[in-house]
Amino acid sequence: MRNEPIRQTIGLIVLFFVLAGVALILYQNNATEQITQLNQQVSGFIRVDESLTTIELKSLQMALGDQGVAAEIEVLSQELHNRQQAMLERGLLSALGGRYEQDFLQWNAEVTNVVNTASSESTLLSTATFRERIESLREINEARKQVFIREIRGVSTQNNRVTNLLTGVLLVSAAFLVIYVRSNVLKPLKTIIHHFHHRNLEGTNNQDLINLESNSEIGYLVKEYNELTERSAYLSELNEQIYGMHDLDEVLRYIFDNFRQIVDYSRIAFAVVSEVEDRVVAQNAISDGVMVLEKNYEEKLSGTSIGQLLYSNELRIIGDLEDYLMENPGSSSTTKIVAEGMKSSLTIPLVVDHKPVGVIFFSSRHKHAFQERHIQMLRSVVNSIAVAFENSFRRSELILGTIKGFATIVEAKDMVTGDHVDRMSQYSRTLAGYLQTKGLYPDIIDERYLDDIEKFSPLHDIGKVNIPDSILNKPGKLTAEEFDIMKTHASAGHIIMDSIGRYQSFMRDDHFSMAKDIIRHHHERVDGSGYPDGLAGDKIPLSARIVAVADVFDALVSERPYKRAFTFEEAMDIINDSKGTHLDADIVNVLMERQEDFKSCHMHVTTGHSLVQIKELF
Repeated sequence: MRNEPIRQTIGLIVLFFVLAGVALILYQNNATEQITQLNQQVSGFIRVDESLTTIELKSLQMALGDQGVAAEIEVLSQELHNRQQAMLERGLLSALGGRYEQDFLQWNAEVTNVVNTASSESTLLSTATFRERIESLREINEARKQVFIREIRGVSTQNNRVTNLLTGVLLVSAAFLVIYVRSNVLKPLKTIIHHFHHRNLEGTNNQDLINLESNSEIGYLVKEYNELTERSAYLSELNEQIYGMHDLDEVLRYIFDNFRQIVDYSRIAFAVVSEVEDRVVAQNAISDGVMVLEKNYEEKLSGTSIGQLLYSNELRIIGDLEDYLMENPGSSSTTKIVAEGMKSSLTIPLVVDHKPVGVIFFSSRHKHAFQERHIQMLRSVVNSIAVAFENSFRRSELILGTIKGFATIVEAKDMVTGDHVDRMSQYSRTLAGYLQTKGLYPDIIDERYLDDIEKFSPLHDIGKVNIPDSILNKPGKLTAEEFDIMKTHASAGHIIMDSIGRYQSFMRDDHFSMAKDIIRHHHERVDGSGYPDGLAGDKIPLSARIVAVADVFDALVSERPYKRAFTFEEAMDIINDSKGTHLDADIVNVLMERQEDFKSCHMHVTTGHSLVQIKELF
């Protein structure tokens, strides 16, 4: 039998059982009614026979000289006629298919003739001929009675057969129902109870699945349970992985790559909450397309829907961003998200110790991609995301604080440096952005790379803390010996950074790799004549080649005790002349192509504009 859901199968069995029972009852009622009618007809034949016998006895009495019974015979004959007529009116002969109706009508005519004879010719009632006619009628009556008796027996036999058949159907249905319930309900339930019993004994961490294959409702229940168990195990694994992460980019990338089993999305973004400054700032984002809502985009916190979500700690679903934008045309962030092709969004506040620390946004290219069930599933991982977010962000702030601290030490020691480290940060990111826009080094340069070079380029001269002040701040040209000492700042800075990385156990192994590359190799030359390792061409890390161009440019346009500040155009000419010998040709070529943009960047930097404004230039 095809495996139907339990409810349907049991329903069909019960329906079949009920129909068979109703059929049995209806058939028995019909058979009983038919047998009752036949019995009534047989009773009529018996009474007719009694009447004929009485008439015959009275006829004998008359033959023996008793003439007083003539009136009685007349009455009996009339009663006989009436009985016959009543049998006809009951229609039982017709009910038998009319097989005997004609004979019966003929016999009734004879009875009527007897009655007429009794009424009009009483002298004939005592004759032997009359008695012979009566006897003939009795024989016919008996024959007709036997016909009906046989019909009763036939109906009874048929009734017994049908009753036995329907009873058998009822018994088989009941047996099948018992067997089906036992195999498809009781046994699966026993398996489920056994599983839960062992799970309780082994503890709630048992993530074993129930091994039960069935298309029934119980099978569906087990399937849902197994899916829930798998999802729970999956979410537990996500929680463990997220809790163990220390880098914000790593957390974001892990979520983007692994949460697709839970939620349908095309873009994920983190925003940082600053209650002191009353703002929320876009921090990190990953998308499968081109992003319009850039990093460091910020909105006011108070009086906005984001602020309300944060302080109510409620998750929000926007099923149709286009409709939402029509209702809120002033929402700049929604405008940018819609421009990226996003159709719906899910916003989750990140709260640690009842304090909002950030927001995570899931965005999809499909309308109504997020449902209430997604919220229920994500609630189990929101806390770990919030904690990982806070930890990674705070660690990033600690790293940035460490960098700025060292940069400040170097700046204070080197009296001619001035704002050199701030300009280096902005020039380096701008140059890296030009390379990204040009499509160069796509496997290396991404948003994280831009962030890292912005953070670590100020550390390029950190090794100068080991250089004596007499050499570092000498107003004139350095001697060969002094220059050899000055060159040691590259390797010294690398050692310092390596030491920091070893003691910061919470950081990734490669967290300071770019910083160490920049510090050690920013004085290498592409022709191999630089220091400290004499690397050439692509052997020099890209980050160091970018910082080298930025460092040379800033040195050229900055005034020193031993030289004047070159104009922007003069600096560009000198850098272009250094292409392929000192500086990387790709970087210089891109710089020359974007010379006007870079000049604007230089003007913004020297006039004190923010880094956000600088980033908009590339």
